[in-house]
Amino acid sequence: MPFLEKYGSDDGIDREAKHNFFARQLYDEKLDADIYLMTHLRFAGKGVLPGTARQRNWNLYVCGWVSKKRVLREGVYLPRRSITEQGNTWFAYRGQEIEFYHRNLIGLNVITDLQTITKQAVEDDEKRIGDLNLTSVDATRIAYDLVGRGILTREHLKFVQKETGIEGKIPKPILHANQYFHLLKWLSEKGVVSTKEIEQAKTILKEEPFTGI
Repeated sequence: MPFLEKYGSDDGIDREAKHNFFARQLYDEKLDADIYLMTHLRFAGKGVLPGTARQRNWNLYVCGWVSKKRVLREGVYLPRRSITEQGNTWFAYRGQEIEFYHRNLIGLNVITDLQTITKQAVEDDEKRIGDLNLTSVDATRIAYDLVGRGILTREHLKFVQKETGIEGKIPKPILHANQYFHLLKWLSEKGVVSTKEIEQAKTILKEEPFTGI
C-alpha cells in the first residue's frame, strides 16, 4: 500500500497514520541513536529485493524525523497482543511496540532537508511538546469508557471530541454491533431495559443480519 496520512473507515471517520517502534529500539542501550528517520516502503510483486526489471512500483516514502528522547517521553508503549486499528481492520501486535503518530514528526519538504538536522535541531525537538499519540477515534472511545467507569464526565467527553475534531460523529465500536444488540435483547428479556433503549441504539449502531455466504 502507499503511505497515507489518513485511512478511511466505514463509520466515515478517518484514522490518522501512525509509525511504530520496537521497544528494544529505544530501550536497548547498545542501539545508540539521537533521532529516528521514519520511512514507509511500498513494494511490488512478492516484495523480494531488489525486484525484477519489470517491477517499477517500488516507492520509499520519507515521512519525517523525531528525536529519540521525544519518542521515549511521548510515545505510547503497547505490550504484545495489544490491539491496534488501521482503517477498517484490527490486528494484534506480535512484538512490544511503541506508537508514535505521523502528525508529531518533523516534516521534510525535500530530501536535502536532512542536512538541516543539526545538533541544535535535535536538542530543540527533545524539548518540543507534541500532540496526541492516539487516533481521534481511539481518544473518543477511551473517553466513553472512562465516563462509563465513573472516572470522567460527559463534559470531559465533549472536550475530547471537540479537541480531536470529531464532535457530533460516532465512532464504530471495536466489538461488532450485533454483540451490542444481543446484550440489549438479553437485558430486555430480563425486564431491565425497554424497547426505547433498543430503538435508541438503532440510531447510532447498525445490526447486520446474515445475508448468505
